[in-house]
Amino acid sequence: MRFNGATSAKWPETCRDADYFGLSVNRVARIRDIGHGGQTLLSRAAYEIVCQSAPDGMTFRSLDAWRLKGMPRPETVYQVEVPGLPRSFPPLRAVSEGIGNLPESLASFVGREEAVAQVASRLERHRLVTLRGAGCCGKTRLAIASPTGSRTEEKRGQHGRRKTPHHQRGRNRRRDY
Repeated sequence: MRFNGATSAKWPETCRDADYFGLSVNRVARIRDIGHGGQTLLSRAAYEIVCQSAPDGMTFRSLDAWRLKGMPRPETVYQVEVPGLPRSFPPLRAVSEGIGNLPESLASFVGREEAVAQVASRLERHRLVTLRGAGCCGKTRLAIASPTGSRTEEKRGQHGRRKTPHHQRGRNRRRDY
């Protein structure tokens, strides 16, 4: 049986009935959840403490910053590497922070499979695809649902940008008379 482990250097905020809970405990649980069996992961805080007194042969590899479920900001994750133990693992099961600025999808996207396929097809041929439409028609949801595999595997990134409607352009410009 293989298991994975994760640590953070911060003390739990609260203890009740010998059960710790709080943001630090949740962070460790989220880091553990994105890893794989046999993989040891550290938060940035734990890495900064452990790397100063690590035994000979122990090295650390940065796995970049990741969005963790329920955490207010991304967490930089480090993998502990020790001679004689596996060093290569599948990609972490989280969304890299460095990829795009679209929000995380909280619900499934049903009924627009054809539109998702069209966006995916265009993204394979073009570096930039612009989704246009009336307000509240689902442009952001469509962007989030479109080729999510490219967000983590190829690191192509999806970015949303709010455009000012034509009829509102220039309204806030300063006019010198």
